[in-house]
Amino acid sequence: MQGKEKPPAGDAAKGAMGSTIINKPSAERDCEQANVFCELADLSIWLPHSKSKAPQYLNDLGVLIGDDWDKPQHWMKLDRALAIVEANPALLTGVGVVICKSTVIHGMRLNAIDVDLIDGYHKADPVRGIEAVIFDPATDADKVRGIVSLIDRIDTYWEAGPSRTGVHAYLWVPEDWAVRYANTGKFYPGGCHHAEYYTGEKPTYITVTFDPLGACNPLGVLSDAVQAQLGPMLTPVDAKADMPPTSVGTPIRLDDYGLPDDQAALVAGTLPKGERSEGMLGLTVGLLDDGHSRDDVLATLHEEPNLAEYFTSKHPGDPAKFALAELEKAWAKSWQGILARLAPYNSAWAQPDAVTIRAFAGMPVLNKKAQAAIRFDAKATTLDELDAEDPSQQYVIEPIYPLGVPGEFSGAHGIGKSINGVEQCCCVATGHDWQGLSVTQGKAVFASWEDPRPQIMRRVKTWLRNVADPLEHAKAKRAIAENLVVLGCDEIDLMLTAKAFGVCSVRDEVIELIAESCQGAMLVMLETAALMHGGDELNEDLAQLAKAVKLITKATGAAVITVRHVSKDAARNKVVDAYVGRGGGSFTGAMRTMVVLVDVPVEDVRKKCIGFGNAAVVTGRPVLAYHHVKANYGDKMKEPVYLAVMPDGHMERVTGPDEKQAHSDRLLEWLRDNVPAEGMSYTKIRGASKKHGTKQDMVRVMLEMLKSAGHITNRQVSCQGGKGTAETWYLTEQV
Repeated sequence: MQGKEKPPAGDAAKGAMGSTIINKPSAERDCEQANVFCELADLSIWLPHSKSKAPQYLNDLGVLIGDDWDKPQHWMKLDRALAIVEANPALLTGVGVVICKSTVIHGMRLNAIDVDLIDGYHKADPVRGIEAVIFDPATDADKVRGIVSLIDRIDTYWEAGPSRTGVHAYLWVPEDWAVRYANTGKFYPGGCHHAEYYTGEKPTYITVTFDPLGACNPLGVLSDAVQAQLGPMLTPVDAKADMPPTSVGTPIRLDDYGLPDDQAALVAGTLPKGERSEGMLGLTVGLLDDGHSRDDVLATLHEEPNLAEYFTSKHPGDPAKFALAELEKAWAKSWQGILARLAPYNSAWAQPDAVTIRAFAGMPVLNKKAQAAIRFDAKATTLDELDAEDPSQQYVIEPIYPLGVPGEFSGAHGIGKSINGVEQCCCVATGHDWQGLSVTQGKAVFASWEDPRPQIMRRVKTWLRNVADPLEHAKAKRAIAENLVVLGCDEIDLMLTAKAFGVCSVRDEVIELIAESCQGAMLVMLETAALMHGGDELNEDLAQLAKAVKLITKATGAAVITVRHVSKDAARNKVVDAYVGRGGGSFTGAMRTMVVLVDVPVEDVRKKCIGFGNAAVVTGRPVLAYHHVKANYGDKMKEPVYLAVMPDGHMERVTGPDEKQAHSDRLLEWLRDNVPAEGMSYTKIRGASKKHGTKQDMVRVMLEMLKSAGHITNRQVSCQGGKGTAETWYLTEQV
């Protein structure tokens, strides 16, 4: 106990107040110090405070902090606290005193009273005769004294609080009386909204404004008569308040509810005290989000022993009121509360059930306990299964899109993924081959979270215009009208996943809606992953997006292809593998087929002789390579499909190096059979194009390819009669 004789009210006491920030005449300020705080100025019980009245102190590095302010080693004398305030006017606004057990002089302990004249929202209270006025202590002292009866009953120093909506008192009380009572958060002495009494049972910080309410009285001693009046209103130290029973609701059984670890520890009474407030909020919000009524949650807070103990220990004076206040705070943060506030737009949200709440929030419809109750029935392998013939894999576009399989279509931003996706859907709707790959005709759905419907329809019309034959054009137009479903971003306002309270989950009601709209489809193209996903691009959240796509696949039986952007590095470096997708790899890992679209550099187009059929190498047009990088249910394409982007945006297949090689191999075989030892002129080789199958305008390209491979060579040979020279080609083995 910090005990000492009453210090003199001399120069030392006056010096402590000399630097106060309160704007008063020095003589008056010194008088107040001498008469009021001379007993406390030299005690290390003072701390500066910030604008929010939070106590602060300087750590070893000279930095102002508020952590562990209640540790006595951080407290200081009054003059030191005032000096720190003066040195930090932008951060600190005043000082205060710590009411604690150790401040005892001559058997008297320092206590404090905080009287709030009005509530926290500055509202009047006609029942108690409280006016919603911020008072001026210089002019309204008598008025305040007339309202608050405690001021006249307790003869001590009273001052205005920093907000001027309440008053503080500092007084001495007998130690043997003070030890009987705990800090009392609220009691109601009359003439005020409420009062708070601090005995120092636990360190409590009270601001000091040095702004007396009327006369500047010294710290007084609580009389026996007032002790007798106050005692019944305060909370005894050894009293264990009981949570009163509630007449509403039915308690929720939490013993096997499947709570998170911290909430389960709170219910079990093992959660550390510093973590209980956050745990209580999470538990209450979670129960409300599971669809439990406020009455049932309140009954649970009352009846669950360790939850009730939390409220009685925090607010022993009125734990039931505190529990109700905490419930209302949680309800405001819960999805149930959010929906209720939106009830004017949808009356069904006024009292939403669990399915509505969790669907709106994008959370699993079943809570953890209900999910755990789902049976997992593993079936033994049967002989019939072993003897049955394996079904052949069906394809929508062979071999890239197996039927009934989720897949991924990745590429850099703006490379042409959307155009390709639209054209693939058009091909499925009409039965036309896609760039030389066979297609199974059927219903196709193109849903874009990126482009509006008019833009998608422009691409559909562009594809249709490139069906040149009039009869085929008319047939394709009718098939598209019958089999193609288009949804633009101007028609979609749904996400497949949502994230709430840090947890990403599938929005089941959205999946059901999409699956219903896509029934009977062979191909469902969804673009893009980033815009239909409510979570982050991390493995845990992307796994939920993958789950959503697989659920749509299962419900429709279609090939469901998700268009996805690649990472910046993959786009810059033209990376072609199964993990180019942006973010975590869990999404790609769950997909069963994957294609990647990359652009082909101009030098590679020339080097690989990529051209239109047997025509010249492509020039002046972008060329893209469509790679099949993953195939869990079949063989991958060995070589990419090369596509030239035409002026109207339509994609047209061009001959890649594999096809050029086939042409050159056929030409080499013909040369070996037909070129004599004296060689053959270029003119004759070009003239025999129908025999060796190489178009005339590609003969030069093929000959150069064979020459670079070392199979043939050429030189200029004089013509008969000495009339010029002729380009003549020889087999290398003949030279």
